[in-house]
Amino acid sequence: MCKQAEIDALTRFIESLPRQSYLRPWLEDMLPQVREDIRNDLPVSPSLTQARRDRDRLLDTVRQDCEEIRQRAKQDAEQIVQRADATADGIRRRLYHDLRAFAVTLGFSQS
Repeated sequence: MCKQAEIDALTRFIESLPRQSYLRPWLEDMLPQVREDIRNDLPVSPSLTQARRDRDRLLDTVRQDCEEIRQRAKQDAEQIVQRADATADGIRRRLYHDLRAFAVTLGFSQS
C-alpha cells in the first residue's frame, strides 16, 4: 500500500464514524499531522498517552535537576557564610588587637 492509499483509507475511516462519536473529532484533529508524518516518511506522531509519558519523564528529570541545583546552591551558600564568618572573626581580632595597641600608646594599658 502506498502512502496516499494509507492516507485515503484513514480519511475514509474517519469519515465513516458518526459525527457525535468520541473518536471522530479527535481523529479529524490528528489527521493533518498524521498525513504530514506519512508524507515525510516519519513515524506517526506519538499518541496522547505516549506524549503524557514523555512529559512525565521530562518533568521528573527537570525536578531532579532543580533539586540538585538547589542542593548545590545551598552548599555554596553555606560555604560563603562560613568564609564570611571567618573573615569577620579575623577583622574583629585585628580590630581588638589594634584598639589594645592604640590604648597602650595613649597610656591606657591593662596589665
